[in-house]
Amino acid sequence: MSFVASVDCAKLPRESIDLALPADGTLLLFYFDDTLGYFDPAFPPRTVGVWDPESLTAGARVIHVPAGVPVTEREPPADIEPYDWIPLAAAHRLTGPDWSHPAFRAACRDLPANVLSFFDDHANGDAFMTGLAATVPSPAHQIGGYAFPVQDAVELDVAAAHLRAHLVRDEQAWPAVQEEARRWVALAQIDSDDETGMMWGDAGRLHWLIRPADLAAGRFDAASFTWQCG
Repeated sequence: MSFVASVDCAKLPRESIDLALPADGTLLLFYFDDTLGYFDPAFPPRTVGVWDPESLTAGARVIHVPAGVPVTEREPPADIEPYDWIPLAAAHRLTGPDWSHPAFRAACRDLPANVLSFFDDHANGDAFMTGLAATVPSPAHQIGGYAFPVQDAVELDVAAAHLRAHLVRDEQAWPAVQEEARRWVALAQIDSDDETGMMWGDAGRLHWLIRPADLAAGRFDAASFTWQCG
């Protein structure tokens, strides 16, 4: 897997982050980028995606290295060109749920029926998402908060994959997917970035998610992953 980013937990503005992150140590984010390196044509790599639920955990990792634990930097494999390294600093930013996020729909559920019918047409969310996009910096790297998806809410991607709902395409499973999606929170978001040479599909974003109980217990191996592009 490719090393994508590291996060110094001690330097995060903890008073404004909605996650029970470790007070110190480093989070390391990994993702299997099947566009890098040489692969035997007889054994093509599996692309990480929601269509292959097992790939969401097999093809991405979050590792927490506690403060004081010695680590060693390694050279990448000979056929892998590493991403360019750039330092980033954290800044406060208010985020909100996107048009398809279950939290947004739940906040609107007491509106009159004639207003709620407006949500039935996905195209009606275009103006909403355009307004939300105006509040998001570019590139949109982020820790915590609500993820900014390229398509539908990333929590729905992860929930559907974990429930295998996308395999049966059963509309009756949709309420369960929405309920499961509300159990996940965005941990990290890494955008395509020209300065680093990172390009996820067609200007997409990588998203690592986790359940709050797993985060509080330090079970980063229980994190999940998805990515979206245009």
